[in-house]
Amino acid sequence: MAYQPKFTFVDLEDSKEELKKESFTNDVEANAVADLLAAFDIDLATCAVMTPYRTQSLVIKNCIQEVRDDLPKKVKGFLNIGSFEEFISRRFNTLVISHCKTDNMDQAGPLFSQAMVEFLLSRLN
Repeated sequence: MAYQPKFTFVDLEDSKEELKKESFTNDVEANAVADLLAAFDIDLATCAVMTPYRTQSLVIKNCIQEVRDDLPKKVKGFLNIGSFEEFISRRFNTLVISHCKTDNMDQAGPLFSQAMVEFLLSRLN
């Protein structure tokens, strides 16, 4: 029987991306990622947080390492956070994807293409 990945989508009310320079960030989503990592019994060594926007990865890192004093120590040391390109040759048991975009999804282009979905699936063990 072939491995069947499981997906969970989290809908964040009042989540809105912001354009920063030539990238996007979403603070509500960054906080949700931090909460998710803290709430679930995930082996962080085999987990990665990926986002198409480098700026969003920096917002998530900042949220986890500097802003969120209430997070467990194991989460504060979590380093597998980055843009898709940073994980091109690595595989993980768990992926958390921060798409960041909430508006104009029809204009998102290659970020939501079949090729991108296949790439993300290829990063799972």
